[in-house]
Amino acid sequence: MEKLIEALKDFGMSEYESKVLLTLIAKGELTAKEIADFSGVPRTSVYEVVRALTERGIVEASGKPLKFRSIESRDLMKLFSRKLQENMDILRKELPTIEDKGIKVEEKIKFYTGDLALNALEECVESSREKIIAAAPHLDEQMKEMLKNARCKVVIIAGNVRKGDLKSADTLLLKVKPDKPSVYHGMLLFDESKVAIYLKQEGNLRLLLGSGSFAEFYKLFLHSFVKDKIKK
Repeated sequence: MEKLIEALKDFGMSEYESKVLLTLIAKGELTAKEIADFSGVPRTSVYEVVRALTERGIVEASGKPLKFRSIESRDLMKLFSRKLQENMDILRKELPTIEDKGIKVEEKIKFYTGDLALNALEECVESSREKIIAAAPHLDEQMKEMLKNARCKVVIIAGNVRKGDLKSADTLLLKVKPDKPSVYHGMLLFDESKVAIYLKQEGNLRLLLGSGSFAEFYKLFLHSFVKDKIKK
């Protein structure tokens, strides 16, 4: 129970609110007196606590005498999960705006391999909010699955991806040999500001991830390539 109380506190709930909520989840519909008896929260504080929980939309009140009940635990989890995601989105969007704009952003280039490379790539896909451009002679299934989870527009330039493979993506089909390669390689551009160049051989993924002028160079290269293919 203590672990649950501490976890709820991390979502901005007081100790009394946490105890009352957990009591209602465990016992079901209760009167104010019953809540006080089961939770250990003073009865003089129970009405104030349930009013706060009701305003949050996680406790409901009805009947005569007045009884209180919690929403289902799975709905509570969805509520907390959505709130957490909203806060993360705000931080991602707003934190960069308060950085000192007078400080020059340094060029960053990092090399990853194995699981670290996969984690870095997944993080880039999940954090992109505007557009991802993926270019590869042959896009492997793992990369396709990863791009399906993108929360932004996706443009794919590949020899084996057709419209409908990834319903949410715009595709440009390359004229390359249809044989399945033993080595996969390609490039991804995230939100016009970060570039990933990857090589996958025998299941081992190697990744070069860069920003700054490194990303700017590959962005110009990729856009020029796209325009040329569209014209043809």
